[in-house]
Amino acid sequence: FSGVVTVSLHTHNLNLDLLAPLGLFSSSNGEPFREITRTVSMGSYRVDGSGGGFSDFIIGRDTRPINTVIVDKFGKLQSRLSEHSGSMPTAVYALLQQHLTQARTYFIFGQTAAAIGQLTAFGSIVKANSGEDIPDVWRANDSRPNVAGLLRAAADTLKFSLTVKANQSP
Repeated sequence: FSGVVTVSLHTHNLNLDLLAPLGLFSSSNGEPFREITRTVSMGSYRVDGSGGGFSDFIIGRDTRPINTVIVDKFGKLQSRLSEHSGSMPTAVYALLQQHLTQARTYFIFGQTAAAIGQLTAFGSIVKANSGEDIPDVWRANDSRPNVAGLLRAAADTLKFSLTVKANQSP
């Protein structure tokens, strides 16, 4: 497939708590599980997340403080972008880095909505440049990463956590 894979799970055995929502976690090849949640909703407990490939999935709760989760997700997105900078044109990388840096700055200064806006722009730029400029294909048994899927998924789960934080603020 190309782009982002979205996985949605639902169960009638869990309750939705918007202040401390359960999330979707993913693990590949025996690695530790990481949160990939994009959205949660009611009607039974529904959760979805995204990624650049396939793996094992569970529904769980990250008990760390939300700011710790957000800082960790900013770090992971930065690592993904830096790691794959050579797979895209310099101008595209620089624009993505600019949006990510601005999002982090907005977060640091308590401007959560503005940070989400920068991450939305980040995802749109990745999507617009997917294919020719940013690799966006996942194949089983192929070591080449779906860079666009990895970047968009990391930005989406970071936006989710920023939204959780915004809902917790007075």
